[in-house]
Amino acid sequence: MGVIGTDYKPEVAWRTYIKEAVLISEETVENPAIYQVTVEPIDTNENSNPGATAALKEVNYNILDYVGHVYRIVEINVGSNYKRIKVSDDFRWGESPQNGQQAVLYKSAGEGYSPWVAVTYGTHLSRTAMNMAVGIDNSILWKTGEKIAFTNTSTPSLVNYQVNYKIPYGLTPKFLLIITIDGNTEYYNYQPPVLNYVDGLLDSVVWDLGIPYSGYILIYR
Repeated sequence: MGVIGTDYKPEVAWRTYIKEAVLISEETVENPAIYQVTVEPIDTNENSNPGATAALKEVNYNILDYVGHVYRIVEINVGSNYKRIKVSDDFRWGESPQNGQQAVLYKSAGEGYSPWVAVTYGTHLSRTAMNMAVGIDNSILWKTGEKIAFTNTSTPSLVNYQVNYKIPYGLTPKFLLIITIDGNTEYYNYQPPVLNYVDGLLDSVVWDLGIPYSGYILIYR
C-alpha cells in the first residue's frame, strides 16, 4: 500500500482575526509573558480550514500571527467564553499577537507540541510571516543537541523542561551525563535519571550520583 497523503495534512488549521489582545502577566527570567486574545474562525469551510466548523482548539496548539510570530495556547474557554484563550510568548517576542490582524490557529506536528505549521496556511498573512516561521522551523531542525554544564553537585538536573527545552527537543528527548575529570579526561555516566512529570508532561530530569561531580548533560533528539 502506498503513502496515504491525507495522513500528512494538518488536522486543525483555521484562520482567525486576533481581537481584544491584552497582557495578562509580564515576562520574567523564568517565565514568558502571557496574553489573552479572542479568536473565532473567519471561514468555516471545513475543506480549506480543518477544525474551523467546531472552532477546534486545545492547550498546546499554536497561533501563527500576522507577522509570523508563534504563540502557544495555555488556556482555553477563559471566563467561560469559548472564544477567549490565553497564549504564552515562548519565543519571547516581547509583544502580543498582532491585534486586529489575521492569524492561523493550528495543531502542529507532534500532537500539537511543536511550533511547525505548513507554509500554505500563511497565505493570508504578511509577506514576511512565512519567512519568519520557516526560519524557526529550520533552526529547530538543525539544533540537534546542546550541553548543559553542572559544577560540584551530586544531583545534576534539568528543570522546567516544557519552558526551557521542549523547543527544540520535543516530548521524548534523549539525555547523556558526562563527568569531567580534568581538562583532558571525561567519561560517560550511564546511570539513568529520574524523570518527573506534571500533568503527563516532562517537567524535570534529575540524576543522583551520590557524591559531587562536575561535568555536563547532553540533551538531544
